[in-house]
Amino acid sequence: MMREFNSNFSYNDHSSYQKYSYSHTKNLSNYSLNNIPHQVSFKRLSSRSNSSKKSQQQTNVSYSTNKHQTKCNQDQIWFRTLLQCVSPSTSTSSLSNQSLSPCLPPTPSSTSSSYKSIKPSPFIDFSFKTISNPTLSRIILIVDSTSTSLNNLCHIFEQLNIDLVHNETNKTVQVDHDLWCLGSLDAYTFTLANSNASTLPSCIHKLKQYQLTKNDLFWFTFPRLSSKIDENLIEHEMNSTTKVEFIDSLLNPLEINDNEEEFDKKFCPLNEGIYVEMSFGSLVSLGSFHCFETIKKFNGTIRTWKITFYQNHFDLDFQKSSNDNPLEEYRKRIKSEFIENCAVINTLHDGFLIYLNMKANCIDYFNSDRTKPSSDNFIRVVPKQPRPLCSTFRLLIKLDNNAIQASVTRHLNEIKSVFSQFLSFFQRNYIAITYGSIQTSPGLILRPLKPPFSSFIKNYAWSILVSLGYRFQQRVTPLFTAKMYTIEDDEDFYHTCIHLWRRTKEHLFVDLYEELIDYLSRQARIRAEERQTFLSKPTIKRPPKNYQYVPSVTLTPTTIVIKPLKLCKTNRVLRENNFGGPFNFALVEIREEDGGVLYPLDFRQIRWKLKQLLIDGFPIVSNRIYKYLHHSQSQLKEKQFWFYYHDKNSTDDSTNLSFDDAYLWMGDFDCERVVAKHTARIAQCFTSTEETIQIPAECVKYISDVETTDGKYNFTDGCGTMSTILRDEIKAKLGLHYPFSVMQIRYGGCKGVLSLCPELNSSSQQLVLRHSMRKFNCEHDILESCRISAPRPLYLNRQTIVLLSHRHVHDIIFLLLQQEHHLWLIESLLYPSITYDFLYDKLTRNYFPLRELFLDGQINLAEEPFFRQLIVTFIHHDLIKMKEKSRTRIPKQSARNLVGIVDEYGVLEYGEVFVQFSNLRSKNLYRQSQSQMNSPTNDFDDQILNEFEWTETTILNNIRVVVTKHPCHHPGDMRTFNAVDKPELRHLRDCVVFPQKGARPHSNEISGSDLDGDEYAVFWLDLLVPTTDNFQPYDYDSQKPPVPLARSVTRDDIVDVVLTISEHDCLGKLCCTHLAYVDKFGVQHDECIAIAAAISEELDAGKTGKHPFNEQKIKELNSKLDYKRPDYIDKDQFDLYPSEHILGKLFRSILRSQTTWSMINHSAYHPEEKDPSYDISSTIERVPIDVHLIHPSYHRYTSAACDLYRTYRDAILNIMLAYHFVSDIDLICRFDSQQQQCMSKHIDVADSAQVELKALMDRIKTLFYAEFNIREAMERERNSIYHLGMKKKDKEIFYLDDKLAKASACYVVCYRYEQAQHPKRILSFPWLFSRLLLQLRQQNLAVMATAIDRPIVQLREHAIVARAMKQALHRLIERKELRFHVEFLNNNNNEDLSIVNKEIILRLDDPITHLECDHIHLHLIEICFIEIIHNWLSRQNIFETTNQNPLKKKPLINEQHCWFHILTKFLYEINEQGSFDCSNLLLRQNQSSSETYYTSIERFLSSWPYNDESNSDRYDEYFSTMYHHLIRLASSCAQNHLITKNKFDFCYLHEYLILALQCIVAGIQGEEYGWADLQIPNDDDDDEK
Repeated sequence: MMREFNSNFSYNDHSSYQKYSYSHTKNLSNYSLNNIPHQVSFKRLSSRSNSSKKSQQQTNVSYSTNKHQTKCNQDQIWFRTLLQCVSPSTSTSSLSNQSLSPCLPPTPSSTSSSYKSIKPSPFIDFSFKTISNPTLSRIILIVDSTSTSLNNLCHIFEQLNIDLVHNETNKTVQVDHDLWCLGSLDAYTFTLANSNASTLPSCIHKLKQYQLTKNDLFWFTFPRLSSKIDENLIEHEMNSTTKVEFIDSLLNPLEINDNEEEFDKKFCPLNEGIYVEMSFGSLVSLGSFHCFETIKKFNGTIRTWKITFYQNHFDLDFQKSSNDNPLEEYRKRIKSEFIENCAVINTLHDGFLIYLNMKANCIDYFNSDRTKPSSDNFIRVVPKQPRPLCSTFRLLIKLDNNAIQASVTRHLNEIKSVFSQFLSFFQRNYIAITYGSIQTSPGLILRPLKPPFSSFIKNYAWSILVSLGYRFQQRVTPLFTAKMYTIEDDEDFYHTCIHLWRRTKEHLFVDLYEELIDYLSRQARIRAEERQTFLSKPTIKRPPKNYQYVPSVTLTPTTIVIKPLKLCKTNRVLRENNFGGPFNFALVEIREEDGGVLYPLDFRQIRWKLKQLLIDGFPIVSNRIYKYLHHSQSQLKEKQFWFYYHDKNSTDDSTNLSFDDAYLWMGDFDCERVVAKHTARIAQCFTSTEETIQIPAECVKYISDVETTDGKYNFTDGCGTMSTILRDEIKAKLGLHYPFSVMQIRYGGCKGVLSLCPELNSSSQQLVLRHSMRKFNCEHDILESCRISAPRPLYLNRQTIVLLSHRHVHDIIFLLLQQEHHLWLIESLLYPSITYDFLYDKLTRNYFPLRELFLDGQINLAEEPFFRQLIVTFIHHDLIKMKEKSRTRIPKQSARNLVGIVDEYGVLEYGEVFVQFSNLRSKNLYRQSQSQMNSPTNDFDDQILNEFEWTETTILNNIRVVVTKHPCHHPGDMRTFNAVDKPELRHLRDCVVFPQKGARPHSNEISGSDLDGDEYAVFWLDLLVPTTDNFQPYDYDSQKPPVPLARSVTRDDIVDVVLTISEHDCLGKLCCTHLAYVDKFGVQHDECIAIAAAISEELDAGKTGKHPFNEQKIKELNSKLDYKRPDYIDKDQFDLYPSEHILGKLFRSILRSQTTWSMINHSAYHPEEKDPSYDISSTIERVPIDVHLIHPSYHRYTSAACDLYRTYRDAILNIMLAYHFVSDIDLICRFDSQQQQCMSKHIDVADSAQVELKALMDRIKTLFYAEFNIREAMERERNSIYHLGMKKKDKEIFYLDDKLAKASACYVVCYRYEQAQHPKRILSFPWLFSRLLLQLRQQNLAVMATAIDRPIVQLREHAIVARAMKQALHRLIERKELRFHVEFLNNNNNEDLSIVNKEIILRLDDPITHLECDHIHLHLIEICFIEIIHNWLSRQNIFETTNQNPLKKKPLINEQHCWFHILTKFLYEINEQGSFDCSNLLLRQNQSSSETYYTSIERFLSSWPYNDESNSDRYDEYFSTMYHHLIRLASSCAQNHLITKNKFDFCYLHEYLILALQCIVAGIQGEEYGWADLQIPNDDDDDEK
């Protein structure tokens, strides 16, 4: 339905603008394709359907050369009639006719006064030229596979006599197939034969002419360079890619320099001689655009337009020239994030069209007086009623037919400039460019899209589809709707809609009816299998325990987006039956158009509408108005709220409480008259909790708090106690197996923590609460659990590092800790034992039997494609946190996050704390395998071990500990205490106990916190404990308290304060500003102290309703720093400088590894490129297959495996899309790849997604075993006597071989067949059956071992590192690069002596006199190791003798005083088999080594084969042992030389030795055991700059 463009804008005077809102675009069919290149690379982010269906709504365009070269269908004829009625002066033919060719004049039939025919000369020449490598001309054609196949494309080339390169083997056309980055379209890359400079332009010309006369629809583009991953890869691609540019240089995009820090905005006026038209609608096919609303620039109406380009958005401004108000100005803003990765360009002889597929509506602004002197007087405007989502934006810019002839050349140059700016904009924002001919027609007259279905779930599911906007609405047909009515079951209807919702978002031109039929047929088969399994799976109405499915809605300024039901952890209100069930609630979030953050300025300007929505509510389905109920405190700053539906016509209020009754049920809040605090009290009821046991009020004892004598401070604020008996009841109710001692709770109107108190076991009141815990009165008497104490590891962050550095902890300590963390990440890809420890540490759920896969299956998971992707994704997350937050791992036994409680016994003195923690040790892979102890159906081998491990604890006694709480910005927020052992407190574990003595509670000294559940960072690593005294704590209670109202708080008061708090969240800005000031002035500077205080106030804004600083104050703070920031605050809007602070050093240290990690990450997702035979030009991604997981009979189950895989794939893609995950890897890792962040801020969302994933995995496993369970049941019936006598173990392995064959089929289908059909790989699928796969692998390995008559050991701990070193040693021999002076000892029986144990002598010389001072006896294997490491380090150009600038990206180290110092110490310790003092002696070198030396090493290499387990394992382990010893020496020397001149050299050497291991992981493209070089940017460019 055509919509009035601005009928709902919030400003008043717009009547004159409305008269143009129905002026739709003309038929722009058959615009010609001119020869145009593009200069951008593209990203692949979408998936496609595996079926080849004919599109129901495919527009069939027929081209001919007579009668305006077009044959219009009935809709087009109707549209032309409509256009003539709306704008009689506009001809529909004038634009159509010019599309034939730039050289053909317009037809004389045009009678338009607005578009008089003008001579086509001068015109814009969009032709291009090849500027490099014309012998490798390639072109990409993008098609919709439902209408155009590869055979069709090949036939086109054949018809046009365009020669293509053919395969030499089968003589077929050589073509690479890929999935385009938009809408599941297919992209075929053709290589032109006999290429020269004119081949590609000629090809484009022929294809253009062909498309004007045929029905085949395609877009075209050119292959471009990918993002920089590997220099070798880039060089290969540059040599294999044709480079093109426009003949007319004004059309070429502006070049972007790598060192260009900021993009200056580009202003492009579109004056009267230029015609502009923008339209909103939807692409319905590659060649058809349905227009729904249009804004045109007509002479005398909207006269002056302009486009302003910025770094990541562009503004389109237009003005009205009317009698009402000639000063008004309007603006449309499109951000790059709103665009779906691709722009389609259609060129004319005097202009161009651009089609952008949109993920969000444009942003609208209005300026009432454009003559005001301010640079930007625009305010944001929004419609009063929601709009549908526009899926395609279309912009036409061309020469106006009324342009003055004398100005034509100038106007054409202006059009060229705009075109060039658009290309530049697309290029810098990684938006792919394609070229195509698209016909415009009127939008469909949309039928009512809210048919009354029979239930709420059905109507809600339908609303999800309608929220997709034009893309869905213009494809709905009566046939599709009728078929939807036939689905009777609510669950089936909902999941069908979710599938269609996902497919519509994935596939640009989806055929809804065909997709529906295909889905229903597949689901019918699955339902039949599920009925046979009697599977009790979670459903919408029967969710998992402690969770509920609730409606989910996103409110944007222009739309109300209904989203799939969210699985939410329950709270007190959700669990209450009197509210009528979870479907009466809705989880609502306020977001920008694209789902991003709505910034404060925009929030303020549209606050009136947000308030309207909160007060009046909105309908989710017809006749159900949801209104704002409340929120939890954690939701408030995320702009997330609970809405509630109350049926006013309901006769039974007990099952659907009114809003007034709902608040009365929650409690009595009238005693709190401070609006923000009143709001916070209600929010307690919405905290996510787990229900435990009911405790009647008479079983609860309330006692007084312990306060200071003046009553200013409360030592026991938020602290209560519970008996051991009560704890055990709660533990059983929650299903926990380990004894916790602290619990954060909600009980009635009380909040806080309960600590264990065994003395209450004999009391009649076993729950003791303090008066400070009671916030309001409430009759609810069920104890709710928020969190329990458990061992939680600790990481350093920037705030902690800043305060520790201020207290004189040396910079080298932090660098070494970060490097050790980095080493752990690297080694997780090198050593199986570290891989196991790493995965065990990172996986929040035990999805896979890790130990058995390693030991029983002999699989190195670091090299298996799926698990390698898991590992590199976890690593990527850690690296991002290290780079952005300086998040650094501390050893588990030296630091913990602990809940704070008070010493109830009064045994601790001021300055003392009690800490007892459960031991968390690294997991040992090589302990006895548990496979014999676990059931074959149990996939979780380590669940039980946790319970026993946590029974071991450690008590800190007479140890200095550091305690702080995040965030911590004031120097007094970090305090050191003495941890002591007190027998009275030994029943408390995994918490930090503070004394109830002193002038002020320690908890209050630390960031002004209390003990109602706050978690404290506690660490006792000697290197991190300051020796300086604690600073004076800040007085956090000095803030002026908010003034309470003299009346009761109303709902309007609450709405106002909620909007005020939500509007302005400046916590992030304040923290960054504080860091910038600290970097320049230090922690104790007055401005830093003031900002730290403001941060504390901002944290309490939810309770006070006040923000300490507004945006103007923050701008003033920035201006004092000249808008400069240290480099570690990587913000585009600031000028960055290299910081000398420790945070700058840590930041640059991580940057040095970034390029190599990109290479590793790329190879993990493209493992086929590690194959030396891989063709880099291929776009087909192949996953390596493990032949030991292939069963001889797997073919029998291929069909069943395909069905099961597609069921899993569809379901997991639905979960991923609903919870905003990009891949199954991200989902398992809880990592958002698109936003480059962990889901820590949305922890409930990530938990919910994983709960759904676990339920899906259980369902797929049940379906897998269904047929075997049926066969086993039938077998038991036939032979009941036999089976009754069978042992349980025998039953478990019944039909084992068939199960192994089916598991193998699942593996092959997922890794080989389906990956050619879908770009989104779902490699987790076969590993749901991990135990079957590892049994199959064991069988195959046993068969192979029997065949070769020796055991096969494929899992070697040190093989990867050793193989790289062996390869490096081979290279040293080949290139004659041995460097050290070696003398061989004469042995009488040296022929019998193993070459590896051959003894040699190394000479050590004085560095000044160069005379020999000592010599060392070593074995040949040890000098080989030294040669390898020395050669690699020397190749990296890291050695220098002069002092270097510490701010450089690649710091250089002194070779003599650092590397040779370490080397000498290493040699002595190897020789002495123990520690040795530092020495200044230098190892003697030779320019050329003896032939005996080379010969001996060659003999050593020949005795070190890969397939000889005895020698290989022995050599491998020794090389790894020596390497780690070298790393430890570098770390030790760095700590021991803190006061020397070259103190940082040892630290940087330690880093380079670690990076060398990273380079082994990266390897070399096309080389099996390659060892890459460092990929650190060169500092010379910066010096020149």
